[in-house]
Amino acid sequence: MRCSMSTELDKDIREAQEALQDWKRPALADDVLICECYCVSVLDIRQTCSADAQINLELLREKYGLGSGCGRCVKEINEWKNLIFR
Repeated sequence: MRCSMSTELDKDIREAQEALQDWKRPALADDVLICECYCVSVLDIRQTCSADAQINLELLREKYGLGSGCGRCVKEINEWKNLIFR
């Protein structure tokens, strides 16, 4: 039981640290490529998902092919998703 609680606490601490790091980082510039395979930029994502200010991967996949190449952009979504809409 003790290990489980410690593991959950460690996970919560890591998530809080990641959120704080994202908070400190500035928003990404419009010309930054999120998907290099299909040249999908931050601006493309902002314009496509601006209505609800949330990332809609399915819409981005349909419109631009995001994530259909090597898939690195989708694997790294936690690194960039909070830096798109600031």
